[in-house]
Amino acid sequence: MKEVDILERDPDQLRCTTSSSCKRSCLIIFITFQFCIICVLGFALRNINLLSEVKHVGEKVKGTEGYHWLALPDRMQRLNENPVYAKFKIPRQMNRPKVNLLILVSSAPKRGDRRAAIRETWWSQSSKNDKVKVKAVFITDDPDNNTEIGREVLHEQQTHGDIVFQKLRGGIEFGKRFLYHLIWAMQNYDFDYFLRMDDDYFLCLDRFTHELQIPMQKMYHWGYVHCVTDIVRPEESMILLSRDLVERFLDQDPATIKCHPWADQMIATWVQELKLGKIYNHDTRLHHHPPLKDIKNVSSDFKRVCRRYIGVHGSYPEHTRLLWKLRENKEHRGFKLDEYTEQCSKPQVFRWESFVNVWRYKPKKFIDDPIWDTYKQDNDDHVYVGRQEGQG
Repeated sequence: MKEVDILERDPDQLRCTTSSSCKRSCLIIFITFQFCIICVLGFALRNINLLSEVKHVGEKVKGTEGYHWLALPDRMQRLNENPVYAKFKIPRQMNRPKVNLLILVSSAPKRGDRRAAIRETWWSQSSKNDKVKVKAVFITDDPDNNTEIGREVLHEQQTHGDIVFQKLRGGIEFGKRFLYHLIWAMQNYDFDYFLRMDDDYFLCLDRFTHELQIPMQKMYHWGYVHCVTDIVRPEESMILLSRDLVERFLDQDPATIKCHPWADQMIATWVQELKLGKIYNHDTRLHHHPPLKDIKNVSSDFKRVCRRYIGVHGSYPEHTRLLWKLRENKEHRGFKLDEYTEQCSKPQVFRWESFVNVWRYKPKKFIDDPIWDTYKQDNDDHVYVGRQEGQG
């Protein structure tokens, strides 16, 4: 029909002709309006629920800014907004390198001889692996320029570029150090596994990396486990954690996360409070005690060391170099770490009260900046000297 014909018609007649179209249009407009109302109401309710959620978390962490951090969906990327972790002042790197295995070797500033022995021996295997990408660094206390040791360790870092300095008080605060190490790792590297170890450990790194499961094994712990009734706990001197387990530890409520002078007891406290179950995997090839200085014939007892062992604790510089010579270039391969591990046969229970007096300390909240009287482990200079000098 021509446009002019329509315009010439009676308006009433035109309304009758187009009434069905009008009805359809009105129905569409009505449905659209109702849908918009539903969307607006849904959005409003969602915001009300979110505010209620944040308020609930805020009440849990009253007196801190933890409620804000707990409500963040990307809080693992914003650790410095956590009121506990922010105190460490560890900046997050923009472009964090991807590695399969990140190794942190904890070392006192004065232990330059141990670091030198490690660099000369098993450390070299960290850059010679095609299967697993490894990054290894030392971590020690921030040096004092006014002391001879401080100047020596600064020169060592300038020479090798493999030392990280941690800004902590020093002394017996191994729990706080361990937490610092976890945060530093998360802020600086995109890793699958985190291996934290002491500088008096000899590691058969080549064998270890060939047995390490890639892709990452979820919620995984590996190391030495103290399987003792009521105080089952992982040893801190050699401990491997998968990235998701590290994140689970760090995802704790800032108002309640516990601290302890000893890292092994702190980790056991976390595992128990988080109800993670039996996650400890004890490798029977880790020699923990006695230190090699107390073994009469190291050469015969540790011949072909990396066939029988995967790590040896209490290995000081002369022993580290000796073990390196005793190893075989061709080590056993084709097996996985799990094939050499076992779980503690005792119930995985941890009660700090069950320790004898010298090791007994009650866990306290990190948020309160706790300090313990650790005189029981101090020498005359109020310093924990460790096993090399006969302590521990």
